[in-house]
Amino acid sequence: MWDFRTSLSIFHGIVGTFRFYSVKYCSLFFPSH
Repeated sequence: MWDFRTSLSIFHGIVGTFRFYSVKYCSLFFPSH
């Protein structure tokens, strides 16, 4: 049985991981400081 809250938490974790790596690579390739 597919739970909506489980899928939502998994999706939130994937989005958080993608955002973390995107900020990491953006600061790596485009140093603002």
